Parts: sequence; structure tokens; C-alpha cells
Amino acid sequence: MIATSMVRVAILVGVMAGGVAPAVADPACRVSIDEGAIRVDPPLPMDAAALNAMGPCLDELARAIAADRDLRSLIVNVRQSDAARLAGDSTKLAEAVRTALVTRGVAMERTSVVATALRAGDTPGVTLLRTARRAPRPVASILALTGIVQVGDADAESPLAQVGQALVAGKVVRTPVGGAARLLLADGSFIWVGQSTAVRLGALYLNADSKRVVKLELMHGEVQTEAMHQGVGSVFDIVTRTAVAGVRGTRFRVATTDGRVTRVETVKGKVELGAPKGKVDVPAGQGSQVDESGLPEAPRALLAAPKIAGPTHGTVAADTALVWADVPGAASYRLELAKDAEFSSAVQQTNVTSTSASIAALDRSHRWFWRVTAVDAGGFVGMPSKVYAFALGATP
Repeated sequence: MIATSMVRVAILVGVMAGGVAPAVADPACRVSIDEGAIRVDPPLPMDAAALNAMGPCLDELARAIAADRDLRSLIVNVRQSDAARLAGDSTKLAEAVRTALVTRGVAMERTSVVATALRAGDTPGVTLLRTARRAPRPVASILALTGIVQVGDADAESPLAQVGQALVAGKVVRTPVGGAARLLLADGSFIWVGQSTAVRLGALYLNADSKRVVKLELMHGEVQTEAMHQGVGSVFDIVTRTAVAGVRGTRFRVATTDGRVTRVETVKGKVELGAPKGKVDVPAGQGSQVDESGLPEAPRALLAAPKIAGPTHGTVAADTALVWADVPGAASYRLELAKDAEFSSAVQQTNVTSTSASIAALDRSHRWFWRVTAVDAGGFVGMPSKVYAFALGATP
């Protein structure tokens, strides 16, 4: 994705972002702003004395410039004959325009002056050249949503997110109970944001060696990641208050419920769990955690994937139960259902203590995909079962 300049349509003096131009009975002048220039009607005069007589117009011009939130820099350009330029008249006039604007509140550091020669067909005049800030480069986009998902700043009320929405660095994705989101990062990796989670999007760029650098902050909750393999030297970090989980593999989970304990579970590949007092490599099928002591625990084996008894395909009655085999050491099970095999649409996640669950309340208008994962007494989520699908028919 390539960042592009912010495009501005012509606006009247006094128009703010999302606002409406105030009624002006007899404006001293009209100001319009576009991508490359700020235009004044009538034009600014080529005489310093006449310029000073345009006080009300200069006031309006300065207000329009101050209200231009996308302005990066302003160049006062005076086009005059070579004789006038050599005599210094052009530069003096440009400085006079600049001074008039600065004294009216335009930031000095954003302004500069230049005197250019007349080209064939040109007429002498004062031009205000404008460069715009570049729009922030998107680092992710939303592929799918379940329930309520919000995207905004860390300390502000966040609006509801939408599928396809582009996300920039610094934005926070929030999901209350029942909410979930699947994100596509700009490097091709996927992030599944679970319910009751807040994750801040950080950096995503190529370093000096053209290696990927991805940094996310998990504020609370749980994320599951499918990281694209980018080779030796690439960085993919998920940071919490107590640890950094660095990817050396492809699929893993990171969870922090109270900000004090960070838990990592690796499904495929390898993850480096780093903390102030050490680090450990967590290979596939193992998990580790670190608390406020800053010392990561030795990796432990995750519980095995449950074996599914059924249903595994076809159309089933609504009174059919989802059934799976017990896993030794399991304290509970995480049951997940969704409309797609990636578990990104209409996701339902529940924790159960038995080895079966009812499907009577499910929507019968589409197929359901499901899987089960065992959870041990320490809260570590194990290896996921195979994914199966079924459709709901009528209850006999």
C-alpha cells in the first residue's frame, strides 16, 4: 500500500473539516484551497502599500490557512521580471506577504519565500503554493466482524468499525463481550482479535535490510496470529505490560487478562517470549507465561487436540449435540462456531466443562463450522481440533 497525499476540494474561508461555510454578506475576499495552491480573489497586489490596505482580506486568508489541517508548508512565490528580481523587489514583496500572514497567526516555521522568473506567457503576480501532509499509511484492514467492534484512539470514545476499513498505526481495536474481528496486516499476516480485547496497532515497515518489522500492543484480552514467514532478520512482536512475544514461526496466541500475566501458546512454528529477566523459545505444541516478576516460565506441553465424535458433515437435526472425546488434564473446553472455516464471521466462542454442547439455538440458514480446544487448569489453551462443518435441518 502506498501513501498518497490528502486531496482537498475547494473550500470557502471558515469551512472546517465536516463543517459548513458561514454566511458572509460581503466578504473582503474569497479564499479557496486545493491540492497545490491557495487562491485569493481578488489577487494579492504587487505593491507593499496596497498589500497593507488589504487588512480584512489578509485576516480571512490567515484564518483559512490556520484552519487547513492538512497543510504541511506554504511558499509565497512572487513572479516578476528579471530586473525586479535582481533588484530584490520580488523577495521584499514575498517577505512582506509572509510577515503579514505570520503576524496574523500563521506559523512561521511552515512558511518560506521564493522569487521566480517570468516564463513565456506569464504575468507578474503573487502565488501561494501549498504542500499537504501525507495521509498515514494503512497498516491493516478489517476482513470480518462479529458483534460490536470499535476502532479509535486510546483515550477517546471509539466509533463502530466496518468491514474493509483501513487501519493506521496508533489506532486501538476494541471488542466487548461477544465481539471479534479478523484483521489483515499489510505484510499479509492475519490477526484474530478475541472478545473482551483491546489491541493497539503499532509499526509496520521494512528495515534497512528490507526485512519486515511488525509491532502490536496487546492491552488486554487475547489475539491469535498467523504471521507470514519473512525470513531471518524479520521482526513480528506483540507487546504487553510484562513481555514481548516475538514470532519465529507462523501461528500462535497471546493473552493477558489483567495486564500482569502474559501467556503464549504456539500452535505452529516458534515464538520467543522475552521479559526483563530473560527469554525462552516456545516451540509448537508448547506454552509459557511471565508475570510481573519478569521471569518467563519454562515451556510446558499444551493439551492435545480433542478428537471430534460428531457431527462431522451433512445435515443434522437441531436436537443433535456436538460431541468430542475427553482430553486428559482438561479443566474445560473452548468451543468455537462460525460461518466460515477461518472463524472470522459470526463467531461464537464459549467455554464448557462437559464434552458435548447443544446446537438448538443456532441459525439454520447456513452451514456452521466448529472446533474444540482443551484448556488446562492453568488457563493454557491447547491444540485445536480439526474443523468440521454441518447444516441444520428440522427437528424430528
